[in-house]
Amino acid sequence: YRGVRIAAKKMGFVVEADRQEVDKILRTEFRALQQLQHPHILRMHGVVVDEPMSLTLLVELSLVGSLRNLLSASASRVLESRLAQVSILSGTALGMSFLHAQQPTPVLHHDLKSDNVLLWEQGQEFVAKIGDFGLATGTQASTMRTGKGKSGAGAGTLAYKAPEAFDDEFTTASEVYSFGVVAWEVLTGAVPWDGYSYSRLKKAIIKEERPPLGADVAATPLGQLVQRCWAQEPGQRPNFTVVARELQDRLVEAKTASAATSSEAQTTRTVAAHASDATSKATSKSIT
Repeated sequence: YRGVRIAAKKMGFVVEADRQEVDKILRTEFRALQQLQHPHILRMHGVVVDEPMSLTLLVELSLVGSLRNLLSASASRVLESRLAQVSILSGTALGMSFLHAQQPTPVLHHDLKSDNVLLWEQGQEFVAKIGDFGLATGTQASTMRTGKGKSGAGAGTLAYKAPEAFDDEFTTASEVYSFGVVAWEVLTGAVPWDGYSYSRLKKAIIKEERPPLGADVAATPLGQLVQRCWAQEPGQRPNFTVVARELQDRLVEAKTASAATSSEAQTTRTVAAHASDATSKATSKSIT
C-alpha cells in the first residue's frame, strides 16, 4: 500500500446474506474507525468489498505478531525484561484509555486479549497496538460497539471475561478486568485458565478465583496492579486513565534502570578489555 507492506485480514462467507450484512457494517464503521488515530491503535488502511463471497480488511503489518504469539514462541523475551513488560502494558493501557475517552460515548473494544495486542520491536522495548475490534465475531452485531451493551459472542474470549459480563453487563470496567488478565500473561507467560471448560471457568470467576499469581510476583507493583484491575466488583477497579499514568511512571523507571545496567555492563567490558590488553603486554615483555 503506497510502498508499505500491510496485512490483509480476509473473511469468507458461505451465505450471501451474511456477506451483505457485514459489508454494510464495515462500510459504516470503517469511517468511524479512521477517526480513531492513535499510536497504540492498529491503523486501518481500507476495506476490500468487491469480492463476491469475502471481505478483506487492510491493516498495519506487525512482523512480531501478537503478544500471545510472542509469549508462546519466546516467552523469555518478555519475562526476562522488565522494560519489555512495562512497555507492552503501557502501550496497551494508553490505547484503551484513548478509546474510553471518546465523546460523547466511550468506545468499547469488546475483545481485549493478548491475541489482539500486536507488537513492534523498538530497541529493548515493544510498541503495543490494539487491533481486531471484535472482527473475529463475523456476523455478530458489530465489529466495534459503543457504550454499554450485551456481552454476546463478541464481548471477549471467555478467559478474559469479567464476572458481571456473564450477566450481560459490559462496561469500561469490564475491559479493565480483561486488561488485568493480559497483564497477568505478561508477568507469567502462561495461558489464562488453560484447560478449563466453560462451566468450570464461569464458576471460578464468579467465585472470585483468578489465574495463579505467585506471592513474589503478586507483591511487585505490576502484580498489585493486576490484582486491582481484576477486582470482583467493577467499582473497585481503576480506570484506564489511572492505569496508563501509573504504567508510564513505571516505564520511566524501567528505562532508567535499563540504561544504568547497560552503562555498568559497558564499564565492565571496558575494564576487562584493558586488563586483557595489559596481560598481553606483560606476556609480550616476558617472552622478549
